[in-house]
This record gives sequence, C-alpha cells and structure tokens, in this order.
Amino acid sequence: MRQYRYFVAVAEELSFTRAAQRLSMAQPPLSQQIAKMERDLGVRLFDRDHRRVALTAAGEALLAECYALLEQEKRAREAVASVADVKSGRLRIAAMPSLLLGLLPAVLKDFGRRLPDVEIHVEELDDADQLERLAQQRIDVGLGRLSRPVDGFTVTDLGSEAVLAALPKDHPLAERRLVRLADLASDGFIMFRRSQAPDVYDAYIRACIAAGFQMRIADDRAVGDHSILGLVACGQGVALVPMTTSHVRVLGVTYRPLEPLPEATVHLSLCWRTRAVPRFAGEFASAVRRQVQALHQSK
Repeated sequence: MRQYRYFVAVAEELSFTRAAQRLSMAQPPLSQQIAKMERDLGVRLFDRDHRRVALTAAGEALLAECYALLEQEKRAREAVASVADVKSGRLRIAAMPSLLLGLLPAVLKDFGRRLPDVEIHVEELDDADQLERLAQQRIDVGLGRLSRPVDGFTVTDLGSEAVLAALPKDHPLAERRLVRLADLASDGFIMFRRSQAPDVYDAYIRACIAAGFQMRIADDRAVGDHSILGLVACGQGVALVPMTTSHVRVLGVTYRPLEPLPEATVHLSLCWRTRAVPRFAGEFASAVRRQVQALHQSK
C-alpha cells in the first residue's frame, strides 16, 4: 500500500521532486521504489527524461486501480475503527410498509435511547425485495413477515400478532365490538400481489378458508398498507391488516378485532445474511419485541 501511495503521488504531480516533497521524503528512495514497482510488474509506468514525467498506458491503468485500492483500504480502516467502539456504528434497516407505518417509529425511539450513537438508515421494502437487498449487502437487516426458512439467511421469529378487519366507516359491521371473519364472506377484499409478501398473503387466504369461505379479491394492486387503507376509506372493499397497522389512523377507516381464529395471525421476523451477522441485530430485535408487547398491552 505504501508503494501505491508513492506511485499515486508521482502520477498526480508528474514530478519526482514535488511528489517527494508531498510525501515528506527524499527523492532517491522514491525513485528507487517506483523502479522496484516497474521491475515487479514488468512494465514501464512513467516516461521520463530531464524535462518531463508522463504516465504510460500501463501507468494510467494502474492509477485507476490504485485509487480503488486506497479507497477500499480507507473503508476497511473505518470499519475496524467502528468495531472498536461497540456502541457506535451504523444499522441499515428495511421494513415492510405496514411496519414502517405502525411499529418502526416506536422501535427506533426505543433503540435510540439505548444506543444513541448508532446511525440508522431506513427504507421501505416488502419481504421479497428485502431478501434481494440483503443478498446485495445494501441493507443489514430486514424487518418483515417471513414465517419460513430461507437458504443463506437467518430468519429470527419475533412472535406473531393478530389480524384485524379494516372496514369503511359506514360498513354495516363497523359498530360491532368484535367481527366474525365469516361475516365478511360477501365483501370484496383489498389485497396486494402475492409476490410482494407471500407469507402474509397465504396467511390471509388460510384464515378465510378456516372461516368457511374463499376470499373474493376486489383489488390486488395495492402496494402497501397505506394504499390498502386508502382504498378501504374510499369504500372499495374491506381488508385484513396486522394489529400493528391499527396504530395508523386513517380518516374513513375503522379497525375491528376478529373473533378468535387461530389462523388469523401473521408472523413478525428479522432477517439477515447468515454469513454476515450485523452488529446491533440483537439489540434491534429486543427493541422490536418490547414495542410489540407494549402495543398488545395497549389494545
């Protein structure tokens, strides 16, 4: 790496004298190091005479690689330095739309009180996109609804939560304290595409079958709970939503608990790449569990 820095200095200054001054060293040792690099590589890196120094084609190619290597070395040093302080660093989180709206703000507030020096980055992604971004190492953890093992990933079960009915305010059942899922058999349901979150989609379908009917889907183009609730408010149908979503108030929508039905539950999970366990994942999972418990107790 030292030789690379010497080479970059000469390449940028196009002068051994100025490069030596910049590196706070004598010129002869610098010239010797560049000559050694050229012997090791078997190419000439500079065309030089008494009047000028110029990069050869090989030198130009090496310069681009040196910039990348020096930047990578800088990132490695920063990563090592951050690990030295276990209470600081960065956590990149992706959350499903329903969790971004209803649960994550309280989780991050809880997490931030305990680890205030951890920098948090958040984005909204469904389960399928979370797995893709995790594989690309563009996020550290995914907060979603996976209920099954996924090769190459660790899926930590954070528990399950009840499913509620989201109804238009003027729905005939909106005034009931409890709603039987079977009583919604004749309604059209607002749904999302199965590819977005297959585990949740299948859970909703199974719950309806357990209640004795096949779900009739009025619209499956919703891209998240915010659009599902908007369509419900517009009277386009009813919907099933996780209990955490009921934390979000939408004008024109009434949430009603369902009479106990074992199938009417969805999982909450935290996911990361098995070969790269992220720092702070344990603390983050604990914060999620605390807030889910607090939400359950408030209902």
